Amino acid sequence: MLLDLIELKFQDKASSVFQAHPITTKVAAATLLVFVLPFGLEFTFHSYSAALLRTAIATSASLLLAFLASLLFLDT
Repeated sequence: MLLDLIELKFQDKASSVFQAHPITTKVAAATLLVFVLPFGLEFTFHSYSAALLRTAIATSASLLLAFLASLLFLDT
């Protein structure tokens, strides 16, 4: 939903969201990779590290949501 709102916000502008906020979009993309990586590792490690992986997933999901929301609400 946030991605659709970001797309609507930058629909009529000459620059894309990547040009307007390059650092924030790079950090959001890196956070997305950090979010996806533990899913693959969770199937490999079923012991004590599973709780750590779930924590990493939850933390990176929260950070990703925060960065995408900042793209929507930042104007500079």
